[in-house]
This record gives sequence, C-alpha cells and structure tokens, in this order.
Amino acid sequence: MEIEKIQKIEPIHLEELRKNVPNFTAPQSYLLLENNKILGWYDKKIHKTIPTPNIEVDDDVWQAALNINANCYENGKFIVK
Repeated sequence: MEIEKIQKIEPIHLEELRKNVPNFTAPQSYLLLENNKILGWYDKKIHKTIPTPNIEVDDDVWQAALNINANCYENGKFIVK
C-alpha cells in the first residue's frame, strides 16, 4: 500500500480521546528505527507483519511521542531533532 499524501494535524491527548470516544484504546505499537531515526509505527491490528528490528511501546509511550512530534529515539527517550 502506498502513501498518497501526508497531512499535519494537531496532537490530541489520549485523555481527550478517551473522554470523547467511548471505549477508545490506543493501539499497541511497534516502532521501526534506522540510526535512531523513526521510520514508522506499526500495529498488529492493522499490519500483517511488523518489520524488525523494532521497539515495542505501550499506549502511553506512543501518545507521549506523538505529543512532541518525536522523530528520533536516543538513549531510551523520544526526542525531536
């Protein structure tokens, strides 16, 4: 599947989603990195295969990375470079 376009959106806090969308749970995600640069997020519910090597992250970590628009992962932390 090819990406046709990318649209920048304002981050939405997980608490706000849970408040406005009954039974919302963020997906368990996997992070694909190359030289600490984030290449993509993957979810078992959406993707048939998860590229390796990857880092498994929980809902809160995924949301925190999105909230700061992280594009790198260094020393165990998401950062913007």
